[in-house]
Amino acid sequence: MSPRFFPYLPFLFFSVCLSAIISFAAHYLRTGQTSMDSRSPLLWGLAAGFFVLFVLCHKVVPLRRRCCLCQEKAGDVLVYPNHKSKRLCRTHLLQEFKEAFLKFEGEMVVFYPALESKEGPYFYQFWAIKDVPREFMENKVGSLVKRALLSVSESGSCSKCGRMSTVAYFGPGAFRWEAMKTGGVQWDIPKFEDITREPALLCNRCVVDEIVYSLRHFNGCFSEAVILPYAERGVFLPGIN
Repeated sequence: MSPRFFPYLPFLFFSVCLSAIISFAAHYLRTGQTSMDSRSPLLWGLAAGFFVLFVLCHKVVPLRRRCCLCQEKAGDVLVYPNHKSKRLCRTHLLQEFKEAFLKFEGEMVVFYPALESKEGPYFYQFWAIKDVPREFMENKVGSLVKRALLSVSESGSCSKCGRMSTVAYFGPGAFRWEAMKTGGVQWDIPKFEDITREPALLCNRCVVDEIVYSLRHFNGCFSEAVILPYAERGVFLPGIN
């Protein structure tokens, strides 16, 4: 058997099973008999139709999962401030992310993604403070974010280059990951509530390259999206759905 045909064997199996069920039900309703000729034209006609349909879906669906800028295969999704999303390859996602990050003039708390070598439904998203539910802003992580934003407002200048500081940055090693089982699968969950260090007060330019490095080396796909900043004040943080 040709290796090219082998991936379609499951489609053939399901096509025959599905057509057999439909043909048997139609035959029983029409005649009241539980026996059916295996050479029935309806049976094999449906099987052929389902098989062709499954193969076409297998071929067409991946074509839609391509970068809208270069048409290379793409699994990453980027969400823009207008809430529209685009499917992008990793290269173009990082280009768009870096450009938007550098242009953003609001105050941010930024947690280093720490997604290098991780796989799974992880995301890196911006949350506007105005959109965060009040109960979350009152817990330990929310209090940490509020203190960090206040420190940015009071700092004035970037501790690295002297430009105006707009970012309270919790860099590499600021938080740990804890292994937890969800649905029988073990995932690493970020533990922001354990952070004890103070954030570095920096400008966008002195932060963005580290963020891009981590996102570039994420082994999975950002199918759960990278969300760009869209409000005057907010927080960038990694997570998992």
